Amino acid sequence: MMATSPSFRRARYRGELRAVILDAARKLFIADGFEAFSMRKLAQQVGYSPASLYQHFSSKDELFQCLVQESFGKLAETIRSAAEAQGKDAQKADPVELLRSGLRAYIRFGLEHPHEYRFVFLMPASQKPSETGLAAFRSLRHKVETCILTGRFRPVDPDMAAQVLWATVHGLISLLITRPSFPWVEKDMLIGQLVDNALRGMVAPEA
Repeated sequence: MMATSPSFRRARYRGELRAVILDAARKLFIADGFEAFSMRKLAQQVGYSPASLYQHFSSKDELFQCLVQESFGKLAETIRSAAEAQGKDAQKADPVELLRSGLRAYIRFGLEHPHEYRFVFLMPASQKPSETGLAAFRSLRHKVETCILTGRFRPVDPDMAAQVLWATVHGLISLLITRPSFPWVEKDMLIGQLVDNALRGMVAPEA
C-alpha cells in the first residue's frame, strides 16, 4: 500500500475538522440565533480553542456565509438533478411542467435536509440576502418568465409570480418541518395538490 504524505494527511485532517466545525456551527446558529452565536461557544462545542477555529474562519460572519453557500449548493444540486431527470428533451418540454418539477424538487430538498432548510430560511438572522440565495431565486424567476414568454402563463409580473410560488412552497415546507406531529394527509398527495393549485392560478386559459 502506498503511504500517504504528511502534507496529504494534514490536508485531510483540516478538511475533516472543517466539516466538524461547520456541522456544529449550523446546529449552534439554529439553537442560539445569529446574534447570540459566538466563536467561543463553538470552540467549547467542538473541543478546540477559539484560536484553532480562527485558522479556518476569520469571523462568525464568514462562517455563516460559508454555511449559507453550502446549503444553497445542495439545493442547486437537487434542482439540477430534477432538471436532468427530464432527459435530453427538457428544452422541448412544457415550461410549466419544468417549473412544476423544480418546485417539487425544492420541497423535497427542504424535507430531506431539514437542518439546512431551518438554517437558511427559518433561523432569525440580521443578514443581507446572500448572492447564492439570490441566484436560486433568479433561477425560479427565469422558469416563471419562460412560462410567461411562451404564453403558458397569463401576462403576470414575473417577480410577483415567482415570489408567490416561493412563499407557497416555503409555507408548506416550514409547516411540515416545524409541525411533524400534525395529522397530515399523505405527503406526496399534499405536495402535489399544493403545487398544482399554485400553478393553476397562473396558467393561461386555453384558446
